[in-house]
Amino acid sequence: MVRILLLLLLLVIATGCGQGQLTNVNISKSQGFGEMNSDFFAVYTDKTSLDIFQHAIATAVQQEGAVNVVDPEFDLQLVTTKSQKSNYYLWLGQEGQQSSLMEATDTHTLYALTEEATASLRTLLS
Repeated sequence: MVRILLLLLLLVIATGCGQGQLTNVNISKSQGFGEMNSDFFAVYTDKTSLDIFQHAIATAVQQEGAVNVVDPEFDLQLVTTKSQKSNYYLWLGQEGQQSSLMEATDTHTLYALTEEATASLRTLLS
């Protein structure tokens, strides 16, 4: 039940329900846990790209057990029309693999992204 509630919370954040519509996703190379890197190398504002990020987060599955990961590869910042910002860490998997996602404010919970989401994100980030 807790897993379902957390996934629904991620979906609400990703879709901007009650916080406005998702307007852009900013991406930077991560400098590790803690502060988000605001030196963005990509800013996505088009509907197709935003839909890819929303789908990746909405289909993410919470992983069981203790979180033990290396520093993240990317920092993601989701921004809504009401200027609400949500920050995430992303470990982008190789082609045919899953990726991992973590909400920056909850470093004790890790989510797995599908292989399909990984492929879509790899295409966007290339």
